[in-house]
Amino acid sequence: MENERKRILNMVEKGTITATEALTLLEALEKEPGQKASQSESTHSHSHTSSQSTSSHSTDKTADQSGQGETHSWKKDFPFNLDEFFQTDSKKKPGGQPADRIMDFVQNAFEKVKGMDLEFNIGPSLEFKHTYEVQNADDIHDIEISVANGKVSIRPWDENYVKAECDVKVYRSEDEIKARKQLQEAVVFAIQYKKLRFLSDLKMIKIDTVIFVPRNSYDRWDVRLFNGKFQGESANVNKLKVKTANGKIELSNMLMERAELETANGGIDVSNTRADLIDAESVNGKVSVEGAIDEMDVQSLNGNVICKTSSNSARKIEAKTLAGTINIFVPEAANLDGTLKSNFGRFDINHREMDHVEEREELMQRKLHFTREKNDGSKLYLFADAKTGAVSVKPYQSNDHSTESNSEE
Repeated sequence: MENERKRILNMVEKGTITATEALTLLEALEKEPGQKASQSESTHSHSHTSSQSTSSHSTDKTADQSGQGETHSWKKDFPFNLDEFFQTDSKKKPGGQPADRIMDFVQNAFEKVKGMDLEFNIGPSLEFKHTYEVQNADDIHDIEISVANGKVSIRPWDENYVKAECDVKVYRSEDEIKARKQLQEAVVFAIQYKKLRFLSDLKMIKIDTVIFVPRNSYDRWDVRLFNGKFQGESANVNKLKVKTANGKIELSNMLMERAELETANGGIDVSNTRADLIDAESVNGKVSVEGAIDEMDVQSLNGNVICKTSSNSARKIEAKTLAGTINIFVPEAANLDGTLKSNFGRFDINHREMDHVEEREELMQRKLHFTREKNDGSKLYLFADAKTGAVSVKPYQSNDHSTESNSEE
């Protein structure tokens, strides 16, 4: 047990968990019936999770090569899949120790994502600007971006051509002529078959890029970054897929049918957006999704989760976090059918607004189920699982900055 306490304190020193979360884990540790049983269950959980991760990566790679239209293997470069922990955790035998499993999983994940920025951006460097332009681009339907080092922003404008403004920083080099030549030879910026492609696998050249594209209705954006932030704004996109290993994802004023967002180290912030479905996952960072969204699946390993929908046709919200709180905001007139789960956190709902509320405690997990009938319309189904933090369900209020600030704390 003394070793487990040291592990918790070590995680606090590294910034892996907060002091509040450490206290929660210490309290859970005190309640454990026996250290041997805890160690056995923790080892089994870690082994099972690693096994599932290997299987998941293998499956994704095979599917990627089967010719389904995907240019890159999106999963194989990422440390793990968040669903694996939740699925593994739900299959544990009674008497398992959540505190041990949380510590193992958090520590394992952070070992894989820490220090990504240091791998690239070290040593002497030189800086210069570079601009790409492609004329007659008003008929492009798709955008594909793959950049190893650098942040990318996409901004629609009223021109009929594409322009990319790049701030280039070349590491371990002092020869600008050679650096520019390498940039021109290795970077792809072109339009083929109505698709704009921006590709760079240069790890020692950081390219921070703002891409201006015609204000079209796009079929698909595929964005894959390894060390950089992505920002998209004021665009109409049918399907959007963004993945970055180290960087934040920001979307604002977007109109989409479906979006898949994933970052290993960084937050996700979606605001004032209309979408049918948004799937957002982060290993380390707060995830906030807000707008007229009909369905959302939001997960974070180490960070708070905020889900806000103003859509009267919303049908489902699913939110999960290991070390953080969950705050859900729904229309006041929505019919609700919700299930909240937490190992140590409290539940915050307005019981007087609900037609039926049932709370149960099974082993080390608390569960709250509630329903609300406001009208004859369809139901909005809610599912929230916070391993260590609190869960709240409140009415949606636009531009409620005070509410959002409180939910981040």
